[in-house]
Amino acid sequence: MNVTTAQRHPGPPPAHPPGAASIAGSTVHHMFSSGLREDYRVTVVPPRQWRPATPVLYVLDAHAFLETAVGAARLLGSFGTLPDCPQVCVVGVGPATDDFGAAMRIRGRDLTPTVWRQPNPRRQGSTESGGAARFLDFLTGDVIPWVEAEYPVDPMRRTLFGASLGGLFGLYTLFHRPRAFAGYVLSSPATWWDDGLVLRYERAWAERHDDLPARVFVGVGELEEDPERYWPPSMATAEELRRAHIVSTVETLAGRLAARGYPGLRLRQLTLAGHHHLTAVPDALMRGLFWVFVGSVPAGTCRPIPGTVE
Repeated sequence: MNVTTAQRHPGPPPAHPPGAASIAGSTVHHMFSSGLREDYRVTVVPPRQWRPATPVLYVLDAHAFLETAVGAARLLGSFGTLPDCPQVCVVGVGPATDDFGAAMRIRGRDLTPTVWRQPNPRRQGSTESGGAARFLDFLTGDVIPWVEAEYPVDPMRRTLFGASLGGLFGLYTLFHRPRAFAGYVLSSPATWWDDGLVLRYERAWAERHDDLPARVFVGVGELEEDPERYWPPSMATAEELRRAHIVSTVETLAGRLAARGYPGLRLRQLTLAGHHHLTAVPDALMRGLFWVFVGSVPAGTCRPIPGTVE
């Protein structure tokens, strides 16, 4: 593991990056976003072997999901019997803090597209919101150009992974700058944000465009609306689950996208049997990587939505 400073910023970088720095072969870089006035940690995990046109996977919430994503990408690339499975460079992006609570507060700002007062009193005022446009500017204007200048990755094989609010950010990007990434792997996107804002984004895109060029996978746990079986119970109240209706909203969104008939869209949405909000992540991630990089999804216990575009 190496630590470097990729861009000058006003203060010294944190002394020692947590977790992700222990990944074999990883290099940690520090970048500063002038738009968000925030330091970020960009962790680059190279493939076991660089090859021509190496794809790159950008992982949001690196403090929580980078190690899972690296494991999935390395497993994907280890199957010699599947010649289309590539070796993938993984890039984790997250706040440059070792404080998990601080990282969660920052993600609440960076990954949400609007300033919205949540209806649940216990969440009101808990975090700033509405920074997604500035965070997307940081990704596309600073992080991605730097990665592509420093590492031999293929700009045409650039994929974004996000879960929960990260999935919301992925949908925001899809409906505002879809060509920022060729592929999107999204786990349980927070479609409940701002009273179903992503459905309004989808409708607005359809009114102005006749194509949506991207390969998209969206997975959601089938138990995410079930208060009797939701896990962990402390993560959401029955009322929050009722308001969120995340499974039905994800399925509605996928159905609408499929019905548009966009020639450049390759969409797969799966409702994953037996999974909750957290346990869906590794399953959705693995299936999503197969969908984006191989063009198929491994068989398993899931509920595909009729009409999704393959």
